[in-house]
Amino acid sequence: MNMKVALCQFTPGVGAEQIENNKRKVREMIEKAMSQDYKPDLIMLPECWSAELDMSKHAKLSAVEQTDLCEETLDGGCVTMLQTLAKKHHVWISGGGLPLRKADGKRYNSHVVINREGEIAEVYDKSHLCEWVGENDCYAYGTGPKPVETEFGIIAPLLCYDIRFEELIRSYCAGGAKFLLVPASFATNLNQWRVLIQARAIENQMFVLACGTCGENPPEYKGKPYKMDDAGQQIIDEDFIHYMGHSMIVDPEGRILAEVGDEECILTAELDTDRVDQVRRGVSYINSLRPQIYTCYSV
Repeated sequence: MNMKVALCQFTPGVGAEQIENNKRKVREMIEKAMSQDYKPDLIMLPECWSAELDMSKHAKLSAVEQTDLCEETLDGGCVTMLQTLAKKHHVWISGGGLPLRKADGKRYNSHVVINREGEIAEVYDKSHLCEWVGENDCYAYGTGPKPVETEFGIIAPLLCYDIRFEELIRSYCAGGAKFLLVPASFATNLNQWRVLIQARAIENQMFVLACGTCGENPPEYKGKPYKMDDAGQQIIDEDFIHYMGHSMIVDPEGRILAEVGDEECILTAELDTDRVDQVRRGVSYINSLRPQIYTCYSV
């Protein structure tokens, strides 16, 4: 079976006042993707698409204060817009990352997956938060895997920083997931981004779809070089942040099927979904796991 996918990479506007503009841009990109002869079965959005936070040293509000202004609930404008578009075009939508206040009273960075009928199939809450930039001050921690059954097989939603944690991804793999979906606002190291995505595909013998934001935040610094520290990571607390973009689609052998740079675009590919089973019938790393000998984590 073949599965067509489309990843919408763009530069979200900064702050709550840009939410409507960002929604309009997402609506236009989804409509454009569905208006072509190539009609995707799944559309992906990046993390923080409704509104990027101003993380520069010139920010007038703290990250928590900005997130307070941007949050919504599952019946809010961003999610309902995606539900309407999914139902209209009969397409799966991977709704990126949104700041959602949930029924337990806590706010999460949530990846909402919507099915072809416009129904919420699952909500994955980001399990690993970037403490080193204060993300844990803005959000509560998610509780782990939320696999989603589709006609193509099980998809495994993550969010950005989660890509660094193979333990979480392995649990999806052990449950039979074939597609790892990684919306991101990746701003550290481009080489790490690419290698992490390929490694997760190889280790788990699954397709990895990684959709990122791109460009500079704030936007007036477009094209300016960004600064790196001695560890090869972008220095965040500067005049601006550069988001890496480079959305990509990687097959179960780790081969990059499609990749873009840091410009706004829609990245497409057609996946042979049978390839996962073919690869796993070969040298299956999963069958060689020996969890009984692995050291338990302690902190």
